[in-house]
Formats: sequence, C-alpha cells, structure tokens
Amino acid sequence: MTVLVWVGAAIITFALLWNVYQLIGHPRDLPLRAVVATVACFVMEFVLGSQPVVALMSRSLPPGYLVLVENLFTTGGCYSLMCFFLLSAATGGTRRIRREGVALAAVLVAMTLLVVIPNVNGDGFGMGNPRDSWSAGFFLLAGLYLVYALAVSSRWAVRYARIAHTRLRHGLIVMAVGLGLTAAGSAGRAVTTVLNWAGGKAPAPLSLVLVLMVAVGIIIFLVGVCYPGTATRLVAARLWLRHMADYHRLGPLWTKLHLAYPEYALERIPRRRWDLVDPRAVHGRYYRRVIECRDGLVRISPYLAQSREADPTLDLAAPSVLAAQLQLALDAHAAGRPVGTSALAVARPETEDLNDDVRQLVALSTAVGKLGPDQLSTEGASQ
Repeated sequence: MTVLVWVGAAIITFALLWNVYQLIGHPRDLPLRAVVATVACFVMEFVLGSQPVVALMSRSLPPGYLVLVENLFTTGGCYSLMCFFLLSAATGGTRRIRREGVALAAVLVAMTLLVVIPNVNGDGFGMGNPRDSWSAGFFLLAGLYLVYALAVSSRWAVRYARIAHTRLRHGLIVMAVGLGLTAAGSAGRAVTTVLNWAGGKAPAPLSLVLVLMVAVGIIIFLVGVCYPGTATRLVAARLWLRHMADYHRLGPLWTKLHLAYPEYALERIPRRRWDLVDPRAVHGRYYRRVIECRDGLVRISPYLAQSREADPTLDLAAPSVLAAQLQLALDAHAAGRPVGTSALAVARPETEDLNDDVRQLVALSTAVGKLGPDQLSTEGASQ
C-alpha cells in the first residue's frame, strides 16, 4: 500500500506539472484549463488525505471538516473533468456545463450541511461510527456524485476515442479504464456505506479492494491524461536527436562544398544564445545543411559528369567511389579547370521522401570523412 501511495504521488505530481506547463504555452485553451483544474483538485485531495496533514488538521478542526474539504476538492475535480469533455464537444457544451454546475452546487451545499449541522447541534459528525446518519448520508451523497460524474466522463471518453487520432485515442482509452475502475470502486463503497449504516458489516477484504480500485483507477486516469502529450514530446525528442545527429554527420560533405561555393550558403538568422538547445533552431540548421549539401552537389556535378564521360565504368552509386571523385572534382574546380555544361545527378534517393534523400547524403558524407590522402591518390589515379 505504501508503494502505491508513493507511485500515486509521483504520477499525480508529474501530471500537474506537465499540464501546467502545457497551459503556460496555451493559456486560452479552455479544455486544457479544465484538465489542469481536475488534476489540481485531485492533488489537493491527495495532500489533504495524507497522514501528516490529517494528524495536523484533526487537532484544530471540528469532526468532519477536513473530510468535507477533501471531498469538496474531489467533487470539484470530477465536475472539472466533465467540463473538459463538454468543452471538447462541438456544440451544446456550455449549456450542459451550467446544468452540471447547478447540480454540483446542490451537492456541495448538501454535503456541507451534513457536516455543519451535527457540529452546530453539539452531536458531532460521527466519523468513526458507521451507524451515524449524518456521516452515512455524507459519504453516500459524495459517493453517488462520484459514480455519476466518473461514469458519464468514462462514457464520453470512449465516445471521443472512436474519432480521435492515435495518441489521443490511446490516452482516452486509458482514461476511460481508470474512470470506470474508480466509478466501480466508488459505487461499491456507497453500497458498503448503506450496508454498514443498516446494521450489517462489509467484509474487511472487500473494503480494502474497493479502496484499491479507487486509488488504482485514479492513477490509471492520470496516466491517460499525460499519455498524449508525453508521447508527442517523446516523438519530438527522437526527431530532434536524429536531426542533430544527421546535422553533424553531414559535416564533412557540407564543409567541402561550402568551401568551394560559399556564395550559395543560405541566409542565416543571427544566432541566439539558446539556439543550441532550441528544437526549432536545431531543425532549421538541419534543413539548411541538407539543402546546401544538395545545392553544392548540383554545382559540382558538371565535373562529375566529365569524369563519367571519360570513364563510363565509374560506379558513382557507391559512396566510396563517389566521395573520391567528388574530391577530384572539387580540386579541379579550385584549380579553375574548364568544364562542360552537362550535369549529373548523384547520391539520388530511391523515393521522393526527404529522409531517403538525407540517408544518401549522410552515406556520402561518411565516405568523404573516411577519405585519406593515400586512398584519394590511389583511387583518383585508377579512376
């Protein structure tokens, strides 16, 4: 159980920080605001239900007040969750939000009265007495509202998952599973509340299972909340790493072509200090280097065509051969030797996909980087 508490704390903290980070970037996103409100309410419920807070606050608050505040956050979180789905709907969401808000206000008022009235009358809120009518009514009302809100949200999550894109669909399915599990656990706890109040006694293992269902369901729900954004960021991080790696792999080829044709370099925006870690800057430098490499090959291609005309057996499809001929062509260009106007396409991709084009350029750049003086002279003489 302790492990579950720590796992839940880690996940709920990450979920809150992640969604607040997203909200900072999109402050006017109403569905995202609702998600942040939902997670924030669950965080407050977790904090108020922790042992240190319970031990501290129980000394200064009348019986039931801490539980009241905790459940106010719980019901508020469930309402915010419904608002998220309603705000994500195409039409009719605002009207339904008002109706659900009225229902929530009625539940909150009733829950507050069930705690305040017995304390004002001097009877006290019977926290440890399952036969206490005020306590039973409070937990039954809170449980029924949770069952309603979570069941409705789970149904909406399944409905939206059918039309959502892949990552969002997976996240919604996980959310629906978590919400369904939490709703089932809350329904079971409502039944045990009535059973205990009527004089029966729910088995202790059953009560433990129901508590675990609610806790695990909330954790699964939070995983579903974080999944779409986290998966997107992981894909973006993988793309960033690949572009950064290919940018450096293209270095040998780009350096030689840039030295030969510096005037064809694309215009550069003045570099800022954070460009080295800014994903957009990395992508920009990557695409610029790819374009400059391809432009350089187009400019040097007449020399390569001249070599092919002199020796039709040249296999310029092989990166090592092409790298050696490219160096000879660059030397000829630097020496100002005359060349014809015919061109030759080299390092051609098999498809029109940019990634395929980059793979060809990287293979050529790797071969260029491996060329040594001895290899260059022997291959150049034989070719």
